[in-house]
Amino acid sequence: EKVIEWDDAVLHGLEIKAEYVIKGVGRLDLYAYNASVNIIIENKVDSGINYIKGKNAEEKADQLKRYHEYFEKMQGRRNIYILICPNENISYLKAEIKNLEKKDETEESYKSYKIVGYKLVYDFFNKKKSLYEAADFEYATYIDDIIEIFRRLSLSRQQMCEENLLNNIEKAKTKNRQNKDKPYEKLF
Repeated sequence: EKVIEWDDAVLHGLEIKAEYVIKGVGRLDLYAYNASVNIIIENKVDSGINYIKGKNAEEKADQLKRYHEYFEKMQGRRNIYILICPNENISYLKAEIKNLEKKDETEESYKSYKIVGYKLVYDFFNKKKSLYEAADFEYATYIDDIIEIFRRLSLSRQQMCEENLLNNIEKAKTKNRQNKDKPYEKLF
């Protein structure tokens, strides 16, 4: 599944910054840009679109709206907004974006947001694994760990709990077999 149609203008000469702070706007999880495009990527692993700013809960801020207002002022650049989230949160984030569209009828900005589930990210890295292993990629030795992280993030909370339980049972059984001479340590 293609999230964005990429062309040479989008990819050529991209500068990439992590945790990029724009004073008065916010901290972008990942920001990639060149002369023709801004790519704003937000990781929404445990959060929705809105968050609480400062110590006072009354100061609720709208992160997407601030980002949009800031980047739309940059003339001549295409803006691409990507939200990465657990698959079980996709419909929730889509509903939040629809609510933002209703509140801000003059803007068509929120239609430019792409919501990507971790399953799609996992599938991408898993299919491209050999490219990362063969390339002079800074994190090539960690590619299996990176893929496993995205696999786990693609699971629903229930699936993750079930998997953890089964793994813990298997570890206990292994420990029990290794310590069969010590009955006081038997777990099962």
